[in-house]
Order: sequence, then structure tokens, then C-alpha cells
Amino acid sequence: MLKISLKLLGGIKDSDEKSITGSSAVLTVKNGFGTYNILIDCGLHQGTENDELYNKEFGFDPSILNCAILTHAHIDHCGRFPFIVNKEFFKNPFKGKIYTHHLTKLILPIMLNDAANIQMSEAKEFDQKSKVYTPTILPKQRRLHQRFPPEDQEDLEDFFLKAKELKKDSDLKKEVLYTTSEVKKVLHLTEGLEYKIWKQILPGISIKLYNAAHVLGSTMIVVRLEDSSSKNKRYKYLLFSGDLGRVRDSLALGKPDIVKEKLSFVMMESTYGGRIHETRGVEIEQMRFEILKCIRRNSTILAPAFAYQRVSDILEVLSKMDGVYGNVKIYLDSKLAYDLFQIYKTSKTYAFLNDIEIEIIQNKSDLERFRRQKGAKILLSSSGMVNAGSVMKHLPEILPIPNNRVFLLGYMAENTIGRQLLEGKKLIEIPVAGRIEVASKIVAFKSFSGHADEKDLIEIFKSLKIKQDVNFRLFINHGEADGSALALKNAFVRKNVLNKEKITIPKSGHFYQIL
Repeated sequence: MLKISLKLLGGIKDSDEKSITGSSAVLTVKNGFGTYNILIDCGLHQGTENDELYNKEFGFDPSILNCAILTHAHIDHCGRFPFIVNKEFFKNPFKGKIYTHHLTKLILPIMLNDAANIQMSEAKEFDQKSKVYTPTILPKQRRLHQRFPPEDQEDLEDFFLKAKELKKDSDLKKEVLYTTSEVKKVLHLTEGLEYKIWKQILPGISIKLYNAAHVLGSTMIVVRLEDSSSKNKRYKYLLFSGDLGRVRDSLALGKPDIVKEKLSFVMMESTYGGRIHETRGVEIEQMRFEILKCIRRNSTILAPAFAYQRVSDILEVLSKMDGVYGNVKIYLDSKLAYDLFQIYKTSKTYAFLNDIEIEIIQNKSDLERFRRQKGAKILLSSSGMVNAGSVMKHLPEILPIPNNRVFLLGYMAENTIGRQLLEGKKLIEIPVAGRIEVASKIVAFKSFSGHADEKDLIEIFKSLKIKQDVNFRLFINHGEADGSALALKNAFVRKNVLNKEKITIPKSGHFYQIL
């Protein structure tokens, strides 16, 4: 008889200390063939320092995992795979197969190597900063004592005490979770699959991938479990949605596939539970209007954009704009986006990218040529929330000029420069450059999210074939337990989509018997 349990290792915000990143879950299946543990995603916790502390608390012994399935290559879904193969952290690391879509397999090394390089760079920067604080005046302590009057001696002792503490701090090193060596190990374990074809991954357990239309290569995963206790072959079907793309206002990726199997269990994301996206068509027309203004004035538009998917979405929109494409030069300054761009161009979905004229900024010479270039320009640069990356070097050049524009394409997290620009700050602090005046027009676009909103999520769920029995369960993840996840649950109940007794908002670290 089948016994199935699930443990979430991240991807739900159930406390003030955690964000919704770090998507990961372990599916445990007991069937007539044995007991198997399947890892579904292995994302990096991102955001605050508190979030990053959770990255070392994996919550499961990697050595007893039989295999893993990856929904897509966003770092909050794949970024800890190199960690669980790292022998420095685990005596018996993960050695199983990782199954994913073949396009995700191509994108995975680009994303993971970027994450590894960022970690190594941050560790080096931390080490350099700690050396700056190493006090060099300690050997002179006796001589300084002699120069100061007795009444100042107490303050001086205080100073030396603090200096010693700083010296202790300077001896610390920021530990990286993995390097590019561990990334290579992950890639060696990864197998690429096609959509809508069954693949047996363990005895009595098969999977089928459906297009989730969130990013290129993203998948919904159907897990088929054979009930060996039955004389005739019977199956249970479980669905793990991963991150879902949009049903309304979709671009080249289209809509998420219709899942055909009759499901006994569903785990669905809820990033935009309780929220409805702006109409994309209206905002695209607004964007066209702003670009035409810049063409007339020969000014520059800076569009900070996420490298994975957002850059391709913007290029698609620009290529279809009457009066815009061909009258403005398009530049890309993001190594990550450029590397991903090469993968996108090989897919049938994005074949049109081969016809788009775009200049790449890869070095100082390219940067100087961009700055000298006359006429209207659009610059796509990382990062999307204006908190790091190549965009930082462009802000001092672009922001002080009134005719320029900055397009903010989506959500801007707290404590980012993107959020400050969104809030209308007229002076912002930029690392190295210092205080910069904001004279450019800041234009926010809210319709470019790649996530399904509440209406889309309900429509996707309604399209599923649900096994109508007492055992069916819906788990809602990838949201705030008291925010977007709860809002989606309430919407399901309010609109008579599903009874509340069948809906669970799971907690990280808890085991749940699901069938």
C-alpha cells in the first residue's frame, strides 16, 4: 500500500525572519518496491542576512535522497544544489540524478556559476574590508599613553579595547556555500527531459514535465506512483506546480500547459495571491509613448532588468512597437543576460531574437562607445531591483539629466535603490559615486511580472482534473503564510473552487502525510 509524505525545506514565509525564497521539498514514497526520498527543487534563501543563515540548515540528510527534480533555474529554486554536493559541509553529500527540462539544463550552469562567483566575490570583499579595520596603532599603545594626560587615560583604554575587538572580527572569513567546482558536480548529475513524456526515475515512480510558462524551460511536475498492492495497475498522480506563468497577457512563452492526469494532490505557488496584475497592453502603450518622447529628444532610457526572462520579454515587446524599433539603438550591459540570450536564441520560441539588433557592452571600450553614441538609446542592464550589478555604473551618468528615463519593470524590494527611485527620492546614495541627484523621469511598470496572479492561479486550478474523494489535498506554497498564501486560500473558498478542509498552508520543517 502506498504511503506518501512531504516535508517543506523552504519556499513559504511562516515567520518574520524568513522570506518566500529557498523553495525546496522532500517527497517520501513508501511503495511495494521500497522507501524513496525525492527532492523537489533546492533553492537558495535570498534577501536579508537572516535569510542567508538558513542556507546552511538544509533540514534533511542529503545522502538518503534518491534523486531530485528541478522545476526551473531561478536561484531561489536551484541555488542550493551545489551546496548539498559539497563534501566540506556534508560527509555523505547528495549523489543522485537531477531531472529537469533540457533547456533548464542548458541554463543551469550559467545561473549557478553566477551565484558561485557572487559568493566568492562577496567573501573576498568581506576579507578586504576586515583587513582595513585591522588596527595598526596597537604596538604604539605605550607611547600614546605617555603623550596623553591622566584624565584621558580611561577613554584611551576604551579605544584600545574596541580596537582589539575589531582585530578579532578581522580574523573572520565569510564562508561560501560552494564554488564553481561544486557547480560542475551538479551538472554531471543533471539529466534533461522533454515536455509531456513519461520518465521512470525510481521503481514504481515516474514523472512527466508540463510547460509552466514562467521562464524558458520552466515546468510543472506530475509524479506518477504505482500502487503495487493492487492486482491491476493503478496509479496516484501528484502535481508540483513550481512557479507558474500568466494565463492572461502572456508573451512568447504562452500559457501554462493543461495537465491531463487526474490528480490526488497538488502543491501550487501563491506569489501573487490576493493581487491582480495591471493590464499589459495599457502599460506597453505607455512605454511606447515614453520611448517616442526620448526618440524626439535624443535621450537615454535605462531599464534595469532581471537577466533571466525579463530581458527577453522587453526585447520582444520593443521589437513589436510601431515607430520605436529601428529608431532607437538598444544596448545590453549584463554578462549573465548576454549568456542567457545565447540560449534563448537557440529555442524555437525565441527564434525572433536572432533578428533583433542589439549591441553588447562587455568592456570599457564598449562602455565609452555607448556613452559617445548620439541619438536615442535604450540600455538594458542588471540588476532588476537596482541594488547591485552593472546598472550601478550607469546611474551617475543617466539620473541627473531631465530628458532621460528610468523604467522600473516590476517589484522593488525594500532597502534597494529601485525602491528609493519608485518612492520619488530626489537624492540617492550610490556606492563609490556618492550622492546623485535624480532629475530623470522615473516610470514604473507593474505588468511585467512572470508570475500568475490570483485570477490566473484560480483559472489554472480549475483546468486541473481533480480526483473527487476525501483524500484530495491542495498545498499552497511560495507565499507568505499570513499574506499571499492565505489570500489565495480564502479566494478558493470564497469562490467555491475548493473546500477549506482540503487546503493546507504548510510550515517549513514539518512532515505532512498527504496520502
